[in-house]
Amino acid sequence: MSNFVSTHWGTYKFSVGENNKIKLENWELDSSPTEFGLGLADAANDELRIKQPFVRKGWLENNCEADGKRGRDEFIPISWDEAFELASKELLETKRTFGNSAIFAGSYGWASAGRFHHAKSQVNRFFNLFGGFSSSFQSYSYAAAQTLLPHIIGLDLYSTLDEHTSWEALSKDCELILMFGGMPLKNSKVSAGGVGKHVTKQGITKCFKNGVEFINISPLTDDAPAFLNAKQVNIRPNTDTALMLALANILIKNNSYDKQFINKYTVGFESFSDYVLGKKNNQDCSPEWASQITNIPVKTINELAEKIISKKTMISISWSLQRASRGEQPLWMGITLAAMLGQIGTAGGGFGFGYSSVNSTGDSYDKIPWQSLPQGINQIKDFIPVARITDMLENPGEEFVYDGKKLTYPDIKLIYWAGGNPFHHHQDLNRLLKPGRSQKQ
Repeated sequence: MSNFVSTHWGTYKFSVGENNKIKLENWELDSSPTEFGLGLADAANDELRIKQPFVRKGWLENNCEADGKRGRDEFIPISWDEAFELASKELLETKRTFGNSAIFAGSYGWASAGRFHHAKSQVNRFFNLFGGFSSSFQSYSYAAAQTLLPHIIGLDLYSTLDEHTSWEALSKDCELILMFGGMPLKNSKVSAGGVGKHVTKQGITKCFKNGVEFINISPLTDDAPAFLNAKQVNIRPNTDTALMLALANILIKNNSYDKQFINKYTVGFESFSDYVLGKKNNQDCSPEWASQITNIPVKTINELAEKIISKKTMISISWSLQRASRGEQPLWMGITLAAMLGQIGTAGGGFGFGYSSVNSTGDSYDKIPWQSLPQGINQIKDFIPVARITDMLENPGEEFVYDGKKLTYPDIKLIYWAGGNPFHHHQDLNRLLKPGRSQKQ
């Protein structure tokens, strides 16, 4: 009888061989397994794997005080008892001197360690029992969408993802998928919480075989699987919103948008229309205007407008588009464009956010409830949006605006991190590394 292990990267057959070495094999019922997930066994068996705590030598020799060698010092091994003693001493001293809000605790939670050993859950539980901590909200993957979507469609992000049209329904009813940012299969190899069977390639293939047309709007042809024969529209990075505005401009001028849908389900269209037509002391968002910004020929923009209004169209927006300056704009405008087509809520059209960004988007599955230990309640209300770590360290006590609210950056004296580190995701690492006030504490 085979044993199985489920990870973010997929489900694998699991066994333990000679010298207690772990062995993983692809599950035969997974039609598109993630091969690199097999490397988890190599990582677990590797002799270079860190098996005990390490601490920076200069800091320890300087009686756990700053010594100016951070970032260019060696780390030395210590026992678990020593590590527990050092960590508890620093935590208690920080709490006693500065209060719990001076502790910033975090984890990005992508380690495949099951639910009990889930790093973020354990960190939250520990610090909630310790009196609380300053925390971060949301995810680098889609933080702009998490903040924006409730204001636009009345659903939070996770409810929106649950409501996505399935690949099965798209294969039967959709005629055109307009992919802003493409649908690279490499991104669909994972899902937070674990993957059973990989279904994205199978779903896209079924759409293609049933005659669904794909158009890849991206600087990269590789953002569309080669077998789709997708029409490639090369666009200058971070200009997707300009293209969408031009498409809206054409639909308005041609009087070809769905006025009944707009009047029944949206608010503010008249103001939006005035902007698109250049009536708000701004330029007309014409194809000529957008062509200069996007580097897409005017003819191509007009052809795209004709296609999307004549077919059952899914406006697909990749997660990557919101990971940029003004990253909320392409999502907001993509939903607006889908509303103008009048197909939101139908099996053949509407909008999607994250098809092929993870395996679960577009999948049909039942959620299985499981028992979990309570994490408790964080008594400290200070928090930052996930991408503001550097801002927080540079500007303690200063005011910032988030989701329409004025908040204050906490004055952090200690950072406690588990299950990863902020360097894996954070933008502008040179700025994060820059020696400053917080690194001299």
